[in-house]
Amino acid sequence: MSAPSPWPTEPQTRSSHAGSYDTGVDSGAELDLMKVLFGQKLLTIFLTLAGLGCGYLLFTKAEPVFSSTARVRVFQTRPMATGIDGGHVINAPPPLDTYAVLITSPSHVQAAVQTLVEGTAEEKLIGATDANAFGYVASGLSVRPSTASKEFLEFSFNGPNPADCPKVLGAVVTAFLKYLENSQQGDTEKAVTLIDDARKYLNEDLKVRQQKYNEFKAGAKLVFVGEKARNLHQERMTQIESARASFLIQESQIRSELDSIETALKQGASRETLLLMIDNANRVRGDQADSSGLTAASPAITLASQLLPLVFEEEKLLSSLGSEHPRVREVRRKIELTRAMFEQREPDADHADKSKTRADWLTVYIDSLRQGVKKIEKQRTDLDALFEKEQLSARNLANEENTDQTFRDEIDRTTRLFDTVLDQLQTLNLVKDNGTLKAEVISPPGYGWQAGPAYSKYLGGGAMVGWLIAVGISFLIESSHRGFRGLEDVSRRLGLPVLGTIPMIDQKPSRRELRSQRLDRMAICFHKPASFAAESYRSVRSTIMLGNFGQGIRVLQITSSEAGAGKSTMSANLAISVAQSGKRCLLIDADCRRPAQHKLFELSNDVGLSSIIQDTAELPEAIRSTDVERLDVLTSGPRPSNPSELLMAESFRNLLEKMREAYDFVIVDSPPVLAVTDACIISPHADGILFLTRLNRNSRVVSLRGLERLRMVGAKVIGIVLNAVSQQKSDYGLGRYQYGYRYGYVNEEYFREQPAAPLLNPSDTRS
Repeated sequence: MSAPSPWPTEPQTRSSHAGSYDTGVDSGAELDLMKVLFGQKLLTIFLTLAGLGCGYLLFTKAEPVFSSTARVRVFQTRPMATGIDGGHVINAPPPLDTYAVLITSPSHVQAAVQTLVEGTAEEKLIGATDANAFGYVASGLSVRPSTASKEFLEFSFNGPNPADCPKVLGAVVTAFLKYLENSQQGDTEKAVTLIDDARKYLNEDLKVRQQKYNEFKAGAKLVFVGEKARNLHQERMTQIESARASFLIQESQIRSELDSIETALKQGASRETLLLMIDNANRVRGDQADSSGLTAASPAITLASQLLPLVFEEEKLLSSLGSEHPRVREVRRKIELTRAMFEQREPDADHADKSKTRADWLTVYIDSLRQGVKKIEKQRTDLDALFEKEQLSARNLANEENTDQTFRDEIDRTTRLFDTVLDQLQTLNLVKDNGTLKAEVISPPGYGWQAGPAYSKYLGGGAMVGWLIAVGISFLIESSHRGFRGLEDVSRRLGLPVLGTIPMIDQKPSRRELRSQRLDRMAICFHKPASFAAESYRSVRSTIMLGNFGQGIRVLQITSSEAGAGKSTMSANLAISVAQSGKRCLLIDADCRRPAQHKLFELSNDVGLSSIIQDTAELPEAIRSTDVERLDVLTSGPRPSNPSELLMAESFRNLLEKMREAYDFVIVDSPPVLAVTDACIISPHADGILFLTRLNRNSRVVSLRGLERLRMVGAKVIGIVLNAVSQQKSDYGLGRYQYGYRYGYVNEEYFREQPAAPLLNPSDTRS
């Protein structure tokens, strides 16, 4: 029966990239940071101690360093005054950081060195000559603002001679005090001189401008009231325009009233209605008709306004009193008197005649309105002519107005600038007398005290350098690691499930524990079935037989990438555990080059697999029973000259088919994949392949290469088994791994020339 589960999709994807590992470089290897930092414990301890020793050696050879300090206070005698233009401080003192940089500048250090060089013998430096005095002072000098106060500068000097420390600091502090005094006085005096020159220039310029302005006013046609010039023609134009607007309003009102009265006459309105209209018009017009021309031209308007109330009053009294009532008579006399006056005044004298003198007062009122309109039109015409005349005169004076404004602006601007300069000059004079920065030595330099070398600095630095070197070496070791870092790493990189882990067999059974002298001590499942190692083999057996991927597997091939992985021991113990589970099992040793199963089971190898394939022996005489119940072994037989071609024979495939029917389980121990091609030849005939690997430093690369070769021939790899894992950290938590026994051959031994063993008579073999 063929296995129902083909090569898994996941392994194909993983294995397709296996070619990138052929060079032995894994660019995707993940580094364990803890292993990098602390993995190489002995190396880290050794290099750290070596670093401490080197640090101590350097400390003993280092020259002593002496130090001295001084403290200077920089302050103002009085608060600085501020200017009036924005409130900015004039000649504000720079911050102490600026002074610290200035004191350590080459020019300032050179001034201090010059003092030391030109001084007496006692003032000269001991640790330096005149030629190298500058570098001697500059290399050891340090100046910084004090953290305790904003007014203090802290000076320090470190040198090899304690007597030089106070000399250097004294010279540097003295040079700074001289610089501060000279710079304050020089800057203030220079600023006073410049501002005083500006004051004199502005004063002369202001006088010249004022004189020119006075000359202009003397010849100008403008009228000057105080400091302001007036254009009378412009003012008259304003008054004329106001009068023109008033006449337009009056004309509009009179024309509207006239049109209303004429329209009412055409429509046949009663006289009382017309009188009422005239009365309403007079009330609306009110005081607006105050022009003398209008009043003179229409005296009937005034009489009508007096007559209408009397007529209304008469009508009211007649409705309640008799016509002979005294009050009615009195109102009638007033009406007659007003009419008489109206008839005597209308119309004008130059148009009067006998008949028109006593004309109807309403007609006369209408004529007076028309005459008023004509009079207003004439007044407007006169005002227009006067406006044009004044406008022409005002334009002639516009240039003089502009010139006057320019003169006044320039004089005002110069005056304000002059006042500002005077204020600044007064402020600088105050600063010159009272605002100068001063400095005083608070703590003078003393004799140098030993400040170095620092014992902890040398030892700590040496230990740190040693530890960093150890970490670097550990990093190189870890980055070059080509093995697996744990169970998950094996499954993830190979793309196959890990079916189990076999612990390192560090304690073989003693002679007293041996249950049979014919089985090698490595058959741990037989000699020590209760051991942890035997349980691990049984765990692999159960996983294969009970797992989903193990369904239908009758022929199981066991192989590895390289020799030494322990596949023969794995095959023997797995076969023993299968037989112990009650199944008939056959173990075939297909490693015809370096067979091992006949040694493990103490069997003769004179007849075996090669004899069956070459048809030099019968199958019953080649299959040997063992001390393990239900377990038979087919050894490799005599070594043929062409093992690969022998395994490719049709008789080998037929043999596996017969054994599949005869036994419950067949285990084939095949050579390593990368050593020879035998494993790839056998793989198509197996239902599944169990791939064995170890957790050594090169296991990842060789495992990927081996799986790649199996994939190319269509082999059905069902899982991975990790062999020789330390029992202290088994598959429940892989960490550091130890490796046990050595396998009895390496890859090169497959290619050694060895003569083929002669075939024995079946009767000579041990049954």
